[in-house]
Amino acid sequence: MATFTTNLNVPTNPGLKIVAVGAGGGSIVSTDGVTWTAGAAFNSVAPSLRAVATFGGNFVAVGDGGVTQATVDGVTWGVHPSNTTANLLGIGCSGDRCIAVGDGGTIVRTLDGGATWTTMPIATTPALKKVAFGNFGNNLGVLTPSINTWVTVGDAGAVLYSKDGGTTWTATPVASAGDFVALAYITKFMAIDSAGNSFTSADGVTWSSAVPTGLTAPRGAIGNGAGYVAVGTGGATASSF
Repeated sequence: MATFTTNLNVPTNPGLKIVAVGAGGGSIVSTDGVTWTAGAAFNSVAPSLRAVATFGGNFVAVGDGGVTQATVDGVTWGVHPSNTTANLLGIGCSGDRCIAVGDGGTIVRTLDGGATWTTMPIATTPALKKVAFGNFGNNLGVLTPSINTWVTVGDAGAVLYSKDGGTTWTATPVASAGDFVALAYITKFMAIDSAGNSFTSADGVTWSSAVPTGLTAPRGAIGNGAGYVAVGTGGATASSF
């Protein structure tokens, strides 16, 4: 899993910075997406990192056993207690907070860039895989009321949404959805299940019927400001603009 941040106004370290994390707590870093250098070294006894997001100019990563880590440069990481031992599989950051999700319907939230985390109580659900924040305020100039909604998706078609910053969560049905593996937001939420079907929602509450992406084994998706790009095994890609 990888994400990026920019620091265009820092003369000693300008431009784009991309950090990818993975097995054994390892990380790699790039400033152009082409050439990569080692960040944190792989450690066979360290928890695997499953997801990473940006918070301001920092990167926050989560992973197995509830591990949470933060870094400025992708090389030196600080480990912080998350108040859970569940595997954390996804993370999203927006505004003053980051929310991470994982096995057993676990949801944890930080309001200080990953230094401290609080568990958000919810009813037991399947594993939650991805989480994203949506707000119509970025809806390409269209005058639509802000929704200020967090959405998380997971196994067995699980979808939960929060309209109070991640404090309380409500489950909502998505007809015929399988295990979700991807979630992105531009002007609407877009989730993809393991069968390669996509589902969209303008508010995180009401979801569309399935639309095939053409991917047989999807792994992730991202919104780039104009559309969505999904990737799968074997280098497969699909897009919608």
